[in-house]
Amino acid sequence: MMYFYYPWLEIDIAAWLFLAYITGEKEIPTKEQMMEANELDLLNCMQDASTRYKMDENYAKARVALPDDHWFYSTATIS
Repeated sequence: MMYFYYPWLEIDIAAWLFLAYITGEKEIPTKEQMMEANELDLLNCMQDASTRYKMDENYAKARVALPDDHWFYSTATIS
């Protein structure tokens, strides 16, 4: 998957969001709402193996400890 980074677009979006907060067009979330949103984001990240490998030290250690042929597809195991 290709990923493009446009910092000016990101800055523009953040500026519009801050403006919405300042003008009252968008309500600032409570601490509890932000904590809940962060928790959901983290749980979603844990579903992606490469992201989890970077974030979860225990997961990374467990993956490194797997035998080299762990991901090898073997027809002998299929009944």
